Amino acid sequence: MVDLERREVIDLLPDRQRDTVIAWLRQNPQVEIICRDRGPGYGAAASEAAPQAQQVADRWHLFENASAAFLAAVRSEMPCLRRALAPTGPVDPATLTRAERIQWDGYQLREALNRQIIDLAGQGVPIRVMARTTGVSRKTIRKVLRGQRHDTFRTRQSSLDAWS
Repeated sequence: MVDLERREVIDLLPDRQRDTVIAWLRQNPQVEIICRDRGPGYGAAASEAAPQAQQVADRWHLFENASAAFLAAVRSEMPCLRRALAPTGPVDPATLTRAERIQWDGYQLREALNRQIIDLAGQGVPIRVMARTTGVSRKTIRKVLRGQRHDTFRTRQSSLDAWS
């Protein structure tokens, strides 16, 4: 717990549990303003144990939440933006940066594999057999067949993105 007016730590709670916060607030009835994050545990605890206190969101959490919302909006639009900004003519590999060149080489390999998958589909080969033949998952094969795997300079999605 921090006194934001004096900018000093008042107390350190052993955990973030609702009951712990309630007990602390009941022991400190002089609290008039509670500056907190948007977590439901603190809000419920503050409403129950200190109904007289005004609850406000702190600046850091407001900026953090706004930043996360902005990044989520941009990420959701990135596939459309990449398609809109994709090169319409041939790409000259000599003009690419090293990082772009690595992506370009990966794109070339992906496109060759995509063509192989499309050719196999044209021959009537089942997806299960295509997966065994190419070593690509059935989900990826379906994306190729739907035309969803043709972005030249794609960004890699991480399983940790949701927590970064």
